[in-house]
Amino acid sequence: MCPCDTVRLMNGPGGAISLHDVRVARGAAGIVLRGLDRNQTILEGDFRRDNGVKVVEADGVAIENLTARDYTGNGFFWTGVNGYRGSFLTAYRNGDYGIYAFNSVNGQFDHSYASGSPDSGFYIGQCRP
Repeated sequence: MCPCDTVRLMNGPGGAISLHDVRVARGAAGIVLRGLDRNQTILEGDFRRDNGVKVVEADGVAIENLTARDYTGNGFFWTGVNGYRGSFLTAYRNGDYGIYAFNSVNGQFDHSYASGSPDSGFYIGQCRP
């Protein structure tokens, strides 16, 4: 993948896409992961998978127009990144957090909704400034 590439996820049968945890790592810095429509492009964890999307040390990754539900960990998770964005995301019934940034800087969440997680819907932890 090259920086600024866009990965488009289409709707699955009945809307849900049953995927194993999606992991975006260092080599994919600067990409955009985009669903067709957050109300119809749904990452389904089936209460068996850890994270809907986990971005690890991949700077500048944006996630857009997706729903993540029923994960044991988090719906959308960025860790150790410089520059991140989550736009038009929905996360519900996840095990820890819905939309989560940890130890990351220069990020933004906008037009997003999260509920039903036992800890919190949105969590921004150890992100300085």
